[in-house]
Order: sequence, then structure tokens, then C-alpha cells
Amino acid sequence: MGELPIYFARVLEEIHYSPGAWTGRRIGVFRREGVSENQVGEYERDYPSLFRTFAPFRVGNRDLALYSPHYTATRLLELPSCRDIGGEEPNSAGFCPVEFFVPYYIDLELRVAGRPPTRVRKQCRRRMTCGREMSAGRRFPAGHHRRNGFRFR
Repeated sequence: MGELPIYFARVLEEIHYSPGAWTGRRIGVFRREGVSENQVGEYERDYPSLFRTFAPFRVGNRDLALYSPHYTATRLLELPSCRDIGGEEPNSAGFCPVEFFVPYYIDLELRVAGRPPTRVRKQCRRRMTCGREMSAGRRFPAGHHRRNGFRFR
């Protein structure tokens, strides 16, 4: 099984709208697999800084990213197509996001003979360990697992 693609964004160029006004940025969206890095799309951000306003994540088999093309709006980007699929509309009196946090979690299911299953959602400390840290000192790959009669999901 190969590694999941890693998406990231970086500034490609500065955009000058008019003299004395804020500048914007043309942002490239890139996909890294192993040592290979390819640009899959781009968008325009109407603010002089990118900050940390691109946060890719996976839901099921779908790659998505929170991003901020307008300095007061958070939107959702489908990857790798870079298609905007919704979010907040710009508001000049709105909040200016500077960083996004996407929590990572796993669903655990505990089954003991004769009892209904117990379900627990565990938040992971960081993306790379999600689905692998099941208990102190023991690591399991993501997916369905059985250990001593317990089923981890």
C-alpha cells in the first residue's frame, strides 16, 4: 500500500491591483508523492500574506482542503481538482483567518461476547499517527483490527 498524497500551497507571485492598495497573491496548490512534486491547481488570494490558510485533509477516500481565497472567508477546496465546493462568502466586517486546524481522529469499536458494542472516537495528536496509536507503546496500521477478542475500527 502506497503513501497518501500530501498537498500543500505556496505563493507563486504577487498581484498588484492598484497603486497604494493591498496586493494579492497567486497561490499554487501542489501534490507530493514520495519525492515527486506536481502543481495540481492554483487560486488567487486577495491579501498580502498566505499565513497558514491552506489545510488539506482526507474524509473517507476524498481529499479536501480548507483555504481562504478572500481575507475574510473560509472555503472548502476539492483536491486534486482544486474545485471550490462551498464555504463562507466574503464580508468586509468579517473575521480574518490566519491559521486552520483540522482534527484527526479514529473510531474504535469494542466488542465483548454477549454485550452490545461500545464505540469511542479518539482524537489523534497529529495526522501521521492517526489510526496507529491504539494504546501506550503499541502501534497498529489504520483500518479494522482484532486483538485479544477486541475489534478496533
